[in-house]
Amino acid sequence: MLENYPKRLNRYKRLIEISRDLASTLELDLLLNRIIHAARDITDAEAASILLYDDTARELYFQAATNPDPMMRGMVIPMDSIAGWIVTHREPVRISVVKKDTRYFKNVAQTLSFATKSIMGVPLITKEKVVGVLEVLNKSDGDFSDTDEDMLTVLGAQAAIAIENTRLFQQSDLIAEFVGAFDRKIKQGPHDDHGGQNDRTGSNAASAPESARRRRRAGRGCAASP
Repeated sequence: MLENYPKRLNRYKRLIEISRDLASTLELDLLLNRIIHAARDITDAEAASILLYDDTARELYFQAATNPDPMMRGMVIPMDSIAGWIVTHREPVRISVVKKDTRYFKNVAQTLSFATKSIMGVPLITKEKVVGVLEVLNKSDGDFSDTDEDMLTVLGAQAAIAIENTRLFQQSDLIAEFVGAFDRKIKQGPHDDHGGQNDRTGSNAASAPESARRRRRAGRGCAASP
């Protein structure tokens, strides 16, 4: 089906708009929220989601979705799933009827009150590194098209860079916090014979790595998600 010109123009305008927005925040959850809503809009889909890939643990997990569900955030998805295939092969996927695809991870549908009919996903790649997958679900009219895939691929490329930049910023912030705490401890020195001051500064220094651990846990979410 041919798309009318005004509708296509609006989709391109939305893509340009989100390109500017991605550079305006270094807060990961806000960034991901902007990406998934833009992905849904430019592909005329019912929903969208982002899965992040942990290269160290070799795990793929849901981090954001336009239809948020407390059971979704943090849910680990097997690498033999559709999203896992996208990560492994670094290629986009378009599937008109997901239930017919052997890679479809049925646990998602069983856990959530959302029926996935069709799906399109692209890998999020920056500097040869896969950071995740951007998916859109259930095209509102017909099947996902070549134009839909092209637009999602462009958004995915921009999103991958923005996600990686945000992660690097957060890591540098944690390192600065950690170094600052120990720097204060060194400058204060052992002035308190009873250990009172050392206890306080030691507590401050210890708070930095603990803060880092809390932030990592918060990033993954408290509940399992698909």
